[in-house]
Amino acid sequence: MARKLDPPDLVAARHAFEQALEGGVAAAGNHLGWVLEHLDPPDLAGARAAYERGAAAGDAAAAFNLGVLTATRLSPPDLHAATAAFAQAAAAGDADAAHNLEAIRRLVAEEGAR
Repeated sequence: MARKLDPPDLVAARHAFEQALEGGVAAAGNHLGWVLEHLDPPDLAGARAAYERGAAAGDAAAAFNLGVLTATRLSPPDLHAATAAFAQAAAAGDADAAHNLEAIRRLVAEEGAR
């Protein structure tokens, strides 16, 4: 919904995905997280919470996006959360998550060696 309109109606999409998430639709956490990341200004705390809810309900896309958010959009990054999120998505068969998981593990190992 949010991505199909030009410009996207993020307010309407946010409302719809909040309702869907409250109704138990796991994938809505992923979509709501995306909407919250793309508000002006972004609501990163809200996006994180939405992705966490979707991931907790078993949505691999929400877990992947939670990993991206916590590794790249927060200052400082939360690599512990990113590792857990990418591990969940990788366990569900997401090859990109597996790649990111290994990259974070290498980064953490390099930081620990310093």
